[in-house]
Amino acid sequence: MKKKFFYITITGLLIIGAIIYLTANNKTISALENINKKLFLTGVLFYLLMNLADAARTKILLKGTGDNISMLESLELVATLTFFNLITPFSFGGQPFQIYILHKKGIPAGNASIVVITKLLFGAVALMGVVLYALIFYPHILGNSTGIRLGIKITSILIILMSILFVIGIYNTKTIVKLISKLNNILKRFHILKKNKNYTESIEKQLILARESFTTFLGKKFGYFLSGFILSFITILSNLLMIVFFILSFHIKINILEATSAAGLLIFVVTFLPTPGANGLGEGVFYLIFRQYTPTYIIGVIIFLWKFFHHYLTSAVGFVVSIKYFTDLLNKKN
Repeated sequence: MKKKFFYITITGLLIIGAIIYLTANNKTISALENINKKLFLTGVLFYLLMNLADAARTKILLKGTGDNISMLESLELVATLTFFNLITPFSFGGQPFQIYILHKKGIPAGNASIVVITKLLFGAVALMGVVLYALIFYPHILGNSTGIRLGIKITSILIILMSILFVIGIYNTKTIVKLISKLNNILKRFHILKKNKNYTESIEKQLILARESFTTFLGKKFGYFLSGFILSFITILSNLLMIVFFILSFHIKINILEATSAAGLLIFVVTFLPTPGANGLGEGVFYLIFRQYTPTYIIGVIIFLWKFFHHYLTSAVGFVVSIKYFTDLLNKKN
């Protein structure tokens, strides 16, 4: 885990360094010297708001299930989510580890699962709303970038499939249990699971608990459900505005709505890229989308700022937080 984190971080920084080396000139130094500090700090404030809103939605959704964690613990969850999303392909590593941490804190796996999955789907729906707005009002952003269009289609399909599996898991637990049972048998056959134990009864119990939690959300505690969605939208919007204000801080004249829409397309595409942390591909997507708004001599610097705040800074905190839980997990296996 430690080696992978440093490898991915160093690789990403080398890629960004190469971009800056190939695009920078005397104007780059001048732009850095004349940066608008207030607009830059506004971008940093949106970064902080993004993390605070993300933590708040976790706390509120958990409260809706009858569980509770502190705001500091919720911020730790945000950091670990970013960290594991950075080191895993398709950004799928964060959610399972969040469930594990919540379970370690005494929260039933069913409740933890419903909160983590609900957050994922809320974020996806909010981001899809921004993408639809962008495609309707600013279709020229994509231009002739067939790769980005393909990325949008693939991400949309993945979100739809996740939503379908979510509904099946909540309202038809038997089907999911059967699928898990078959997977359990396959893992035993290939000796991936060493213990001859069937987990289906426990999984079914947790799925039923998750269904009860979700039903409670939609019924008696809809206010928590709605608050979670609003905070998800604030989380996404803060992420996008962080990028926009980093661009504005270099005295680049852009339409804020259009730039926010472009940032939405960027985040939507890089969310499920196959490379860990979207390294390499993410920087390329950023360049393709924002080259029409940003002078070449400064785009490498803006890519660095995006990656630093979007991934590396929060992931560094998540790495430190995750060490304790990951060590406990390894000791438990041994």
